[in-house]
Amino acid sequence: MSDQPLHTLQLRHRHASGAEEWSCPHCGRRLLINLSPVRRRTVLAEGDPTALHVGGGGLRQTMPAPFRLNATPRLPVVHDEPGPIPVTDALLPWIRWMEQAGL
Repeated sequence: MSDQPLHTLQLRHRHASGAEEWSCPHCGRRLLINLSPVRRRTVLAEGDPTALHVGGGGLRQTMPAPFRLNATPRLPVVHDEPGPIPVTDALLPWIRWMEQAGL
């Protein structure tokens, strides 16, 4: 069991952009969570850095999965070589441009 104090974040506001503002009533930590087009967390106020913050309360019961329990967001797996890519009419102008640019 962790010795860290457990603080529950509450959803305070959902912006027109879709971003959600979460805050901790215990220490004042505030986060801005953007889910699309890319998941991103912005710390607006640090609060207690020793506390373990979890989502809950407010208008939704839990925070988005990548942000629960201060988890590190999972990055998509990117392979070095995508394999054969079919040449389509949409790609031809780009292929010509890259050839002209010497790429």
